[in-house]
Amino acid sequence: MNADTPNISTLPADAAEPQTNAGTFPVWVLVALAVFAYGVALRLDDNDGDFSAQVFAPYTSTKELEDMLPKDPERIVFLEGRKLYSQNCAACHQASGLGSAGQFPPLAGSDWVNTEGPNRIIRLVLHGIQGPIKVNGLDYNNAMVPWKDNMTDQQVASVISYVRRNKDWNHSFSGVTPEEVKKIRDADKSRTAPWSAEELLKTSDK
Repeated sequence: MNADTPNISTLPADAAEPQTNAGTFPVWVLVALAVFAYGVALRLDDNDGDFSAQVFAPYTSTKELEDMLPKDPERIVFLEGRKLYSQNCAACHQASGLGSAGQFPPLAGSDWVNTEGPNRIIRLVLHGIQGPIKVNGLDYNNAMVPWKDNMTDQQVASVISYVRRNKDWNHSFSGVTPEEVKKIRDADKSRTAPWSAEELLKTSDK
C-alpha cells in the first residue's frame, strides 16, 4: 500500500461518505427551454417548416411556380373552366365528356356543342333543360339543373369555353365571354322554367 493512501480502517466510524458537489441546475432554465421549443414547433407547424405547401420537388420556391403559371388570358379561362367542370358537370357528363349511356348525353363530339355560335348552349347552361333530347342521333330523357343562380357570367363563360375548346375532345370551337353570357341572361331574365330541346332548337346559336 502506498504511504500516501489513507488507511480506511483508521477513519472514524461516524465519518460521512464522500460526495460529489454537482450543484443545482436552475429549474427556470428548463422551463424556458421547453417554452421556446414549443414555440418553435408551433411556428414550424403553422408555416410548414418555412416551406410552402404549394411547392413540391423539383420546384424550390413559390416565385418559381408563379413564373410558370399561365399568363395567356385564354389559358387562364380554360383552366378555370376545367375546374368548374370537374366540380359541377363531371358527375353526369364524366371527366371524359362522354356522358353515361342512356342517361346523360356526351359533350365530347356533341352536335349541341359543335355549333358556330355559343348562344344555344349558354341558354342551356343558364336555365337548364328537361325532357327528351337527341344528341348525336341518340335519345336521352333526363334533366339538367339551371346554373344561372349558382354561377356568375364569368364562370358560365369559363366552363362553356372549356367544353368548346377542349382539344382532348377534338374541340376547337370559339370560346365564350362574360359579355355574351350577360346578354343572354338579360334577354331571358323573365324565364323561370327549364328549356325543352324543341324550344332550344328554335333559338339561334349566334
